[in-house]
Amino acid sequence: MPPLSEALAGLMGGLGLSAASGLNTYVSLITLGLAHRNGWITLAAPYDWLGNEYLLLAITLLGLIDLIGDKIPAVDHVLHTVGMFLAPIASAILFASQTSSVIQIHPVILLAAGCLVGSTVHLSRSAIRPAVNVATAGTGTTVVSAIEDLVALMLSILAVVLPILAGMIAIVLLIMMSWLFFRVLGYAKVRLRQRWLRQTGDAAIHVDEPRRDQVSDIPPPADLDGQKFPPELHD
Repeated sequence: MPPLSEALAGLMGGLGLSAASGLNTYVSLITLGLAHRNGWITLAAPYDWLGNEYLLLAITLLGLIDLIGDKIPAVDHVLHTVGMFLAPIASAILFASQTSSVIQIHPVILLAAGCLVGSTVHLSRSAIRPAVNVATAGTGTTVVSAIEDLVALMLSILAVVLPILAGMIAIVLLIMMSWLFFRVLGYAKVRLRQRWLRQTGDAAIHVDEPRRDQVSDIPPPADLDGQKFPPELHD
């Protein structure tokens, strides 16, 4: 069994990488692949394929597309939708690559843990971004996206050189993103309820009422003898 310090470093490094993947999947994969390829860290099989040069080239090209497109309103929403499938998978692989050789737990559990971390961060950013777009009329998209990229790069590098610190930052990030997610969700529920009440209120006000010409067309009621009241009484 590996020393406790190695297990802790692997766990915290895995947290850092999987959280970074939730923000920018490509940055975290490229950082880890380059670190392995240059001998800064050693990935155990079967995760050593992350350092393959052709894979890194493909990820870099996709990362450039994501880097540019994520700064454009509406396009970022499409990329986030794609990321809902990519981020959990990448996060699971990244987390397991750091923990599988130092923590004696079934690989499926490690993959699930990484998937959960990455999914939480990615879903939170996907929910927060539309609120930012609306609040800033789309002008805040570029700034927020750039901050996410920088945080993802910082976390990925720290996960390689200072894994304990990376894990601590990842835990704080998870708490903050989860809090923001539920805040945005609560705000969205309030807005939807207000809209529903406004629509139902308008519908109640604009209920069709009989017009005066329709009322005047109604025949006068009959008296007790079956005779109609005079028109002047009816009016």
